[in-house]
Amino acid sequence: MAGRSLMRRIAILAIVCLLLRVPCLAKGEQLTLFTEEYPPINYSEAGRASGLGSAIVSEIMRRAGIQASIEVVPWARGYRTVLTTPNTGLFVTARTPQREAAFRWVGPLVRTQGMLYGRRGDFPLISVLEDAAKVDKLAVPRDWYLQQILENAGFKNLHFVVTPLKALQLLHLGRVALVAIDDVNLEVTARELSVDASEFVPLYRVAESHHYLALSLGTPEPVVQACRKALETMKADGTLAQLYRRWLPGVAPP
Repeated sequence: MAGRSLMRRIAILAIVCLLLRVPCLAKGEQLTLFTEEYPPINYSEAGRASGLGSAIVSEIMRRAGIQASIEVVPWARGYRTVLTTPNTGLFVTARTPQREAAFRWVGPLVRTQGMLYGRRGDFPLISVLEDAAKVDKLAVPRDWYLQQILENAGFKNLHFVVTPLKALQLLHLGRVALVAIDDVNLEVTARELSVDASEFVPLYRVAESHHYLALSLGTPEPVVQACRKALETMKADGTLAQLYRRWLPGVAPP
């Protein structure tokens, strides 16, 4: 009877929190959010997370009244942590059918084109996606949605890297034939390599993708709903568009 009474009280508390739109994290708890080196959307600056995605997510947390920390880590580490750890999140995360049931989604925050790039003057002809499976090496960031798409298409020539920067570096040095990264990464990443972005030629669009804040399945429902509501208010009052003008001028929010 005591156990049944306790479960009833927990259920009532959850309902009350949902009705009041109050995030239900235990006292002293906070969300731990992860992102990656993915400029200009996310990157570390003076030891802190910066970029468009970080600015959007920080404002979501502020409006929702949720305590959260943001850590910049290798994507694969953050991805695997959020799959198994309650009260965690990962951004910006492409929402794909393969990932749909693995996370609680808040967004979209960003829209990108997943592209195959080659090196100017030395690139294979890519008329259909299957042509890219025939090259010697294709570099792709580990556990990205593009890796999952290419693996599902039967690719056996993938060379996994930690960041888009490493992928483009290998392409620049001629150590891989192709890279698979998002279009928003190209100019900033080429600048980090001190290389003109025109060296890298877009050869094939793999997918258009919408990227979200992906919260762990163990995140309480009221927290998820509070985050979604906060993003909607940001769209309605122009804050999201304002952040885009700062970080991606000329690009409209999704």
